[in-house]
Amino acid sequence: MAQFSYKARRRSGEVVQGVLDVADRTAALTQIERLGLFPVAVEAAKGAAVAKAERAERRAASSAGFLPPALRALLNRQRKPRLQELATFTQQLANLLQSGMPLTVALTSMSHLESRGISPEVSKQLKQDVMEGRSLSDGMGRHPVIFSDMYVNMVRAGEQSGALVEVLRRVAEHYERFADVQSKFVSALVYPCIVACVGVLIIIFFMTFMLPRFMSIFQGMNASLPWSTRALMNFGGFFNKGTTWLFIGLSAFVLVILFLRFKSTQTGSRKLDSWKMTAPVVGKVVK
Repeated sequence: MAQFSYKARRRSGEVVQGVLDVADRTAALTQIERLGLFPVAVEAAKGAAVAKAERAERRAASSAGFLPPALRALLNRQRKPRLQELATFTQQLANLLQSGMPLTVALTSMSHLESRGISPEVSKQLKQDVMEGRSLSDGMGRHPVIFSDMYVNMVRAGEQSGALVEVLRRVAEHYERFADVQSKFVSALVYPCIVACVGVLIIIFFMTFMLPRFMSIFQGMNASLPWSTRALMNFGGFFNKGTTWLFIGLSAFVLVILFLRFKSTQTGSRKLDSWKMTAPVVGKVVK
């Protein structure tokens, strides 16, 4: 006989834990189900010294007091995953739970899978949250960059209704459809963007190489030029100054950085999603 410590949930959602003297882990799971509980974690009971050492190691790793706060924030910064990456993660988790794995075991397996866009550390943190008594939705809510409010609320509804696997599959299907629409939309914009870029290059070529030659010809004629021609020549002279290009380049760089920072925040992501839904042309494609 061996001792197994367990953590389980009642139908009411209350978390209970204890120790069983059984032959193996399978027998422990069977005993827990006979008690009318839903197993969350079942592990071989460890000695007090080992458990204390592991807790001290986790506290030391989580504190990382020797690092400045700004550097820790930079190292721990999470990238918002793409829709297809989130759909794949959700589908994999649903498949593992459908196979009968306990939630903590499924999250452990997820931490060993190659999942682009979602770090294995996220699965490890979710497992740790569940083992500490939090629900899966509460654990996901601690990663707002990865899991949106809609995602977290759907998972919470699945937990409360006892249909977590079915809800995860529906969420995965939703993100797959949205990713497909997004892919089609991006593909539809490729040609117009290429045409626009070529047009900009033609304008730059004209302003940089052709217009200065015309300006020298007109200046040699000493003729009175229309205001539109004079305006174009003045703009061309301003356009060809090196300081102008430096100003344009720096401004574009700053705008891109600000946009990416705004997009990476939860508020920025919501505003961009809202704009996608209400834009005259884009909104119809997304819907």
